[in-house]
Amino acid sequence: MGNQTKLNKIEEDTFINLSKIQIIEGIKKYNTAEGFPLGEVDDLIMLSDPPLYTAYPNPYIDLFCKEYGSEYDENKEYNREPFVGDVSEGKGNVIYNGHTYHTKVPHKAIIQFIEHYTEKGDIVFDGFCGTGMTGVAANFVTRHSILSDLSPIATFIAKNNTSENVDLNAVKSKIKEILNEVEKEFGWTYKTQDKGLNGKINYVIWSDVFLCPHCKLKYLFCDLAIQKETVSTEYVCPGCSSKITKSSSERVYTSEGFAKQEPFLMNVTINGKRYFKKLDEQDFLLLKNIEGDKSPVRSLIQFSSILNTSSGELALRMSVL
Repeated sequence: MGNQTKLNKIEEDTFINLSKIQIIEGIKKYNTAEGFPLGEVDDLIMLSDPPLYTAYPNPYIDLFCKEYGSEYDENKEYNREPFVGDVSEGKGNVIYNGHTYHTKVPHKAIIQFIEHYTEKGDIVFDGFCGTGMTGVAANFVTRHSILSDLSPIATFIAKNNTSENVDLNAVKSKIKEILNEVEKEFGWTYKTQDKGLNGKINYVIWSDVFLCPHCKLKYLFCDLAIQKETVSTEYVCPGCSSKITKSSSERVYTSEGFAKQEPFLMNVTINGKRYFKKLDEQDFLLLKNIEGDKSPVRSLIQFSSILNTSSGELALRMSVL
């Protein structure tokens, strides 16, 4: 957020010399406010890094403002014309691609606004900061920032995105360690074969299941409706040759009351090539084994199935790919 020596001074003057009771008193200032995170006080403290980052409304903002800001002076002239310029930015920057987040904006696009409306050393405030791209932009052009968001995970990422004391080698090492652990435990759930070659499953497209209104044949919507990468509103039932539609067919539900879905296509990478393939016997056996697995993988599959989008959307997305 700014000069690290000053930041360290703030930490020394506040958090290090604060007792737990004093920290709790700071939390109590806001714990009845709307949007205050649910959780035990000890957990909120563990998630925080006072005074510069708290997982709850920060009681030390006034200290930060006194250190870096100045009181409003109505006699000081401030005049800025509305910013006019091209702020389009690509999404290929390594900072932008570090993680995804809703409505995330490349920091380079924000920099132009900050430079136009503020001076070096000013404080920039973003009350809906998401994962902190405004703070990242402010760092690049020697401004300080105050970032706030209702999402605890967003502010946690924002804190780390704007931190100056990051050991990148340690971060890379930890990421590799986590990926290796995940691969060791769950890698088997992404294995497939095609024409005798081993490969990796990128994702599986699932289709809604329906019954023909005439012969009651069970069918996958994507099997019949997708024709030459487009979704047809009318198609032919393979059982009775009747012309049917999605709206005229009866949707099939699971015993839990959710719309039944079955795998339709796999997107795979084999021998360096990425493409779609129909599931074979081994793929169905793999999915069956995952179904019976009691690890967190099973819970994730159930959750993702509940949240799945409609087959029509999946089919259109597939055609774009």
